Amino acid sequence: MLLLFNKPIIIYNSDKYILGRFHGTVTVAIYGLAAQLNSYYLSISTTISNVFVPRIHRIVASSNNNDELTELFTKIGRIQFMILSLILTGIIFFGRPFINMWAGSNYVGSFPILLLLIIPVTIPLIQNIGIEIQRAKNMHQFRSWLYLSIAVANLILTIPLAKIYEGVGAAAGTAISLLVGNGFIMNWYYHARVGLNMTLFWKEMLSFTPSLILPILLGIFINYSFDLYKLLNFLAFGMLYVMVFCMSMWIWGMNQYEKDLISKPIKRLLRLN
Repeated sequence: MLLLFNKPIIIYNSDKYILGRFHGTVTVAIYGLAAQLNSYYLSISTTISNVFVPRIHRIVASSNNNDELTELFTKIGRIQFMILSLILTGIIFFGRPFINMWAGSNYVGSFPILLLLIIPVTIPLIQNIGIEIQRAKNMHQFRSWLYLSIAVANLILTIPLAKIYEGVGAAAGTAISLLVGNGFIMNWYYHARVGLNMTLFWKEMLSFTPSLILPILLGIFINYSFDLYKLLNFLAFGMLYVMVFCMSMWIWGMNQYEKDLISKPIKRLLRLN
């Protein structure tokens, strides 16, 4: 049964049940759209980390070297952070008009709910290779108990918040429980028990800060200067944002290993042609 609580989807489903109990189907539908978009966000990071699962188990089986595991954990986390930060900031600046065009103006209320769901879940997503490290070390039972605790805390927080603030309240309860559980307790466990150097990990994540300044300033400028509810504006400025983000990340964010992941395949293709 505990394995069920490894899946954040259980938490989101409980939120929808609570909302249905107190506010009816319209509120559930608005929350459900945000939860659906959040599920797409969750799946992206998992695809990246699955590639490295065999290597994790080889390291643990051969040497169980925590320094090597920390290096791989951080290396994968940086790649996941770059991809997810593009999506996350893109949602922040373009999410509201996107929801309006995709689902209709009746669902614009999904936007703040979506932000409350995806921002806290970004922490475990850039660390989800740690799940395989725990499994390889046979230390994953703690995570199962932690998710059970998160689910219980979510119920305790969500019921009163959902009564007052509807979908936003339910999402806020989920956000708080996930931030405490995944953001603080799980990181403590990685550092103190699993043996990963989380100080180094977060130092590497914070090193991306300079590369995020230009895209964020651009996103703010676009939002205050242009009508993104017009499709052409939305597409044009969306593409501009992606290009500026990638350029800024290349210049100020990526290390040589990450640049080689992009440049070497391109060079090989050019030679073939």
